[in-house]
Amino acid sequence: MAKSATIKDNKWVGTIFENEDLVDLMIPLDPLNKSKHMFVCINGQEVYVARGTKTKVPACVAELVNRSLQEKQEAEIAMENQSQINY
Repeated sequence: MAKSATIKDNKWVGTIFENEDLVDLMIPLDPLNKSKHMFVCINGQEVYVARGTKTKVPACVAELVNRSLQEKQEAEIAMENQSQINY
């Protein structure tokens, strides 16, 4: 069973992220997704990152979230381009 990450004194104690550098991450609010958090799981370590506020997270979490947001944007652009071709 996956273990949830906890933050104590701005350190990710007892997690696989304990020795990772922390970086700032801002996940924009999504009008199509009313969830106030984004779920991320790396090697069984669950993390819920707040949307709409700057948060300090391990670098690998920020990398995964940024990659996910970039791929979502690219998919939306591709779908928009495809719909324009079909009309």
